[in-house]
Amino acid sequence: MLSQAGEVIPETERRFYGDAFRWLAGETSELRDLDVYLLGFDDLTAQLPAEHRADLEPLRDLLEDLRRDAYTRLMVALDSQRYRELMASWRAFLDAPDGAGAASTPVGRTAGERIWKAYRSIVRHGRHIDDDSPAEAVHDLRKRAKKLRYLLEAYRSLYPRGDMRSLAAELVTLQDNLGVYQDCDVQISSLRRFAELLGQRPGATGPAVLAMGVLSSQLAQRQQQARAEFQERFARFDRRKNRQRFRRLFEPIAEPVT
Repeated sequence: MLSQAGEVIPETERRFYGDAFRWLAGETSELRDLDVYLLGFDDLTAQLPAEHRADLEPLRDLLEDLRRDAYTRLMVALDSQRYRELMASWRAFLDAPDGAGAASTPVGRTAGERIWKAYRSIVRHGRHIDDDSPAEAVHDLRKRAKKLRYLLEAYRSLYPRGDMRSLAAELVTLQDNLGVYQDCDVQISSLRRFAELLGQRPGATGPAVLAMGVLSSQLAQRQQQARAEFQERFARFDRRKNRQRFRRLFEPIAEPVT
């Protein structure tokens, strides 16, 4: 949301808090990712034949060890002077009446302009993605979709409930597809890293590494399927009905020249 607040929040503060929350996100990301792996571990093992599921237990042990270390590092960050000062500063900033030059602009106009810009960005970039586009193009579109989702959620009370619910549902359908593609990519890379770490541990970890290889192959197939489904998902989001609704709700109205 800070990235979308140009001309509303002073640039100095916007850049400062953007960097500060980027630091905080970095401190929390490893623990969050490991929590996701551990919470979904049973679903992960269920993808293997029953006789090979126990082979993954060394991976569970590794993840639990990594999580303990990540938790310790996060607690150090949350107990730090830097974190305390950030929270106190952020609260004081939110309570202050000061704003940038556009802070007095009606919120409806600002919301419409931001949502329209984010929507047009998705359409423009999505229409250029084809089967030969690199993975980075798909990842970039996912980020743009996330920005639009934040804006729709933040300003939904300003617009008709039915329209906002329908647009959000259409966007979620596209986001689900982009998310599967990205998640598979991340999980394949993570399994490769975990396999290297397991290889450095004592004990018989060979069966676990082999089972992780099977999982990586399954994830690659799922990723390819998501990529094959992308054009259909995007075409649904980019259909005429949605274009008309976005234009009616959010397209800026040109000011008359006086």
